[in-house]
Amino acid sequence: MNVSLMPRFEVMIREKVASGRYNASDVVRGAPRLMETANRRNAERLERLRLDRVAAEGITDIGPTNPTDVLMVRLFASVESCTRE
Repeated sequence: MNVSLMPRFEVMIREKVASGRYNASDVVRGAPRLMETANRRNAERLERLRLDRVAAEGITDIGPTNPTDVLMVRLFASVESCTRE
């Protein structure tokens, strides 16, 4: 695989290699792992925000998701409806 880097990334990799803790391959292999972790965390954060909104609005039909989450949203919605009466 041939990879082209922007000059600032090339400088960053050279600095990491110069520190003596990494070689260029380690740095380049680590980048996709970091992106994968960031993507997973963002997806988890979005799902939490969505469930918070669903719970706040008392929506019980939220579509396919984790069954435990659906149960919790329905539980919160039913508790909230009882406290309103």
